[in-house]
Amino acid sequence: MAKSSGLILIISAILYAFFYFSTQPMQNFLLSNYLPKKRHGIGYGIHFFVTFGIGSTAAAVSGYLADNYGLESVFYAMGACFVVSSILSLILVVRAGRQEA
Repeated sequence: MAKSSGLILIISAILYAFFYFSTQPMQNFLLSNYLPKKRHGIGYGIHFFVTFGIGSTAAAVSGYLADNYGLESVFYAMGACFVVSSILSLILVVRAGRQEA
């Protein structure tokens, strides 16, 4: 998305939004599956704090990046966040596999 413009950028954004919001049921499943029952409340609380609390700064940070470094930098920053979340997801899978063994 960082290097696209016009119609390709719009289609990419629509596809991103569709797949992003389709992950919400998976997030709830992962929280309920990997947390002990007595920790569900705090797990969901932290999840919603990160999603809505910290996530609410995304518009301001994105606007700052776009104004000072160009729109392209916003997509690179989003990509960096995706890489970090992917690494954390892989760590979860590895740790869960070790606990089952």
